[in-house]
Amino acid sequence: MFDGRMRGRVDRVTQPVGRSLATLPLSPNQLTVLGMVFSAGTCVSLGTGHLSLSILGLALAGLCDLLDGPMAKAKGCSSVRGALLDSVADRVSDALLLGGFGWYLISFSSPHLALLPVATLGVTMIVSYERAKAEIYSISAKGGLMERAERIIALGLAVIFSAFMIEILWVVLVLTTFTAISRFIKIWNGAKEKDLQLASLASALGTEGLIDRDQSNQVLTVNRISQRESSISAWRQRHAQGGPSRWRSRRSGDLTRTRSRRVRARTMEARHTRRETTYLRGLTYGRDHRSTKVFKAPRSGQDR
Repeated sequence: MFDGRMRGRVDRVTQPVGRSLATLPLSPNQLTVLGMVFSAGTCVSLGTGHLSLSILGLALAGLCDLLDGPMAKAKGCSSVRGALLDSVADRVSDALLLGGFGWYLISFSSPHLALLPVATLGVTMIVSYERAKAEIYSISAKGGLMERAERIIALGLAVIFSAFMIEILWVVLVLTTFTAISRFIKIWNGAKEKDLQLASLASALGTEGLIDRDQSNQVLTVNRISQRESSISAWRQRHAQGGPSRWRSRRSGDLTRTRSRRVRARTMEARHTRRETTYLRGLTYGRDHRSTKVFKAPRSGQDR
């Protein structure tokens, strides 16, 4: 809900803070890791019954998660690796916080109630997985009554009003389950529209066989369709302009290369022929010259 409706207002507040944090010798990734450290400390303090420290640790972990993005934008160092680290850190923090609540319920309440945070964690992972899967198909999956921001606030209220902790955890579980169901319906409808678009594109191009389905996750790929469409468009445009076809262009290039090789071969052959002729002429001249000297007839009366 906050992510979908109040993101603009939150950004207007966090952007000046992010610019202030950008002057510190601290990177956004380090701030993200620091948030995980605070979540781990909150888990331990919850399990040992120190609720006041838990409130402080929860607040610090939430601030680190809220400000690492604006800090990265202010420093101009937003990256894919930073987004990956932020997503993984969010999942680890959720597991640590809800694990701390389970530890607290086992230590200071009924051990059976520890399954309540575990169930909440399971549904939370489903919500995160649905959004990650929807982003692969370029489908918007934001929104819901209990996203991560609302969940952190609710868990903070459960720590502050520890007398109503179990009731608040039940509310978090029910609303998170409703968020998972509504998000699945939203993605399902968006996937139906994507399937219709792909089917219409395939029928228009006549390339049904080019739509590949992966055997593991049945993911539709459009890369080969787009490549086929671009090649067909280029071929039609070339023919509309009266230019040579692809086969003729390739054939012309092959003929040109063949002729060039033949010309080079003939030139080299002619050079070798001229060299051999010159060499043989030299040998012939030397032999005739020597034979003239050796077999020259004596003059009459010279040897008498």
